[in-house]
Order: sequence, then structure tokens, then C-alpha cells
Amino acid sequence: MFLAVTLMFCLGAEATLYAQPYPLEPFASISVPDGINLGNISKYGLQTFNSTIRAYITTNCPHHITASIGALANPKGGLIPMERTKVEMTPPLSLPRGTPIGGVDVDLNLRFTIDIESSDPAGEYTGSLVLTVMAGL
Repeated sequence: MFLAVTLMFCLGAEATLYAQPYPLEPFASISVPDGINLGNISKYGLQTFNSTIRAYITTNCPHHITASIGALANPKGGLIPMERTKVEMTPPLSLPRGTPIGGVDVDLNLRFTIDIESSDPAGEYTGSLVLTVMAGL
């Protein structure tokens, strides 16, 4: 049995706290231009995949970034529910100050864990990865 897993980002996906006209209001945004292809899975059980993505971050305050993943689905109706998917940032990313005015590119190291059961149909699966940058530590 052959199972391929691909994660796609919503184009221009951003988690943003919009700044008010006052310069002291916290502002944080993140964007990622590309998706992630985790490759192929050839066995059942708990599978772990590592991936590094480049994110563009702009903040004017201390901030931290989190990642989450939902269910994975394939076009034939197969579904790996979110209870069997997990993503974590390694190491967790918290920065004690804002970025330069133009923002910065940051490499985010992600570890995906997916529990594959023998009843999961073979095929290509896609899902959404949500990255959130939040003001404060």
C-alpha cells in the first residue's frame, strides 16, 4: 500500500494582529509562500516527518509562533482525522523583540506526526497547516 502526504498552505495565509494608528499597539504578521510535501508512507503506524519552511515575519513587539494541523483528506474520500495528526515547532520559537521595519525571513523547523491505520486508503492526502504569530511572549 502506498500513501502520499502533501500539506498545502492557503495562499497568503496570515495570522495578523492589525496595528491601530498608535505606534505602541502590537503588530505581528506571518506569511509562507509555498506548501510542504512530506513524501510517501509505505507502512502503518506512527510516522514522523521533519520539514523546514521559510516564513516571512513582521512584528513591532516580542512574539511567539505556533503551528497546528487539521485532518488530511484524499480525493477518493479517505480521511485521516485531526486526532491522528500533530505538528510541533522544534524548537519552539519566541523572540524577545520585534523585527526590523521591513520584516525578516525565518526558517521554521517542523516535526509532523501522523498515525496511519491499515484502513486508511492509499493515495495522495492534503491538509492545511496553520501558522500563528502572536504578540507577546
